[in-house]
Amino acid sequence: MAAKKGRGRPKNNDTEKAAATSPTRKAPKRKSSAKILPDAPKRTLRQRAEEKIVEVIDEKTVGGVLKFRVIWGDENRPKTWESEDKVPAELVEKFRAEPESDVEYEVEKLLDVKKSGKKTKYFVRWSGFNSDHDSWEPAENLPKGKIAAFNKKQEHADSSDEEEKSDDEDREYTVEKIIMRKGDGKRRLYRIRWAGFSDHHNSWEPEENLAGAKKMLREYNKLADEREAKAMEKEYVVEKIVEEKTRYGKPLYCVKWEGYKNNHNTWQDAESLADCPDILEKWEKKKEQRAEKQHERNEKRDKKKAEEQKKREEAKLSKAAENAAKKATTA
Repeated sequence: MAAKKGRGRPKNNDTEKAAATSPTRKAPKRKSSAKILPDAPKRTLRQRAEEKIVEVIDEKTVGGVLKFRVIWGDENRPKTWESEDKVPAELVEKFRAEPESDVEYEVEKLLDVKKSGKKTKYFVRWSGFNSDHDSWEPAENLPKGKIAAFNKKQEHADSSDEEEKSDDEDREYTVEKIIMRKGDGKRRLYRIRWAGFSDHHNSWEPEENLAGAKKMLREYNKLADEREAKAMEKEYVVEKIVEEKTRYGKPLYCVKWEGYKNNHNTWQDAESLADCPDILEKWEKKKEQRAEKQHERNEKRDKKKAEEQKKREEAKLSKAAENAAKKATTA
């Protein structure tokens, strides 16, 4: 019989018994072998230079922690604020040893003004700098000429705004057309198109706001009343019933009205269709026909499923018979 290979080692009873009974012999300690990790990829000199801080440009204290704004060796890396322990001491000393620049910043224009306590501050756009460097500055730090020009411009703008408001208040709006109305009595509103304005400015107005268009209002109300009276007198003819559902145990019928499209179909109860017995009778016959067709479809589907099941069973039996025959021949 061939020997079976397996993991482990054969048991030696004599050796193990001797080891167990011997008082001086100890089992050897198992040494833990350190795992050998692959070496990390070496960085190039350029990569090391890009990861270094090359210059300190500003400092501040945040929550008692001193931070420095630094520039990195990588030109694409944005300037960041770093804590003191991450910034080389020689760069900090160099930054602090440099004298403050005597560059004078020139005011390009004043953009806004605000009151900060008793002081007036102006929002300044600096010459040669973009909007990211705009800042609020007290009036005493800015040229008096720039402040005077800005204040004069603001006064002119305020006066022009007041003139526009007064023009709007004095303007008379003319009713071009009354489009529709809604509501009744004192709550009635009219949809107005104003002369000289687009449809975007159409608005709903009560009757008291249309004192200048009383004649137009009377004519419109007369025509609207006539249309509503005709609509009340008009008889709607049921063309057919297209659907049915049950609500609170009572049938509701979806009615298609003669002369109207399907989007005007409405749900009606049996009482409202009491004058249409022939329509209800047609619908009941149609429901019976639908039920018969559905029954026929179900029978065909069940018959097809039964035939497919029978074929699958016959195929299983034939395959089992073939397998049995093969086993018989091989035996």
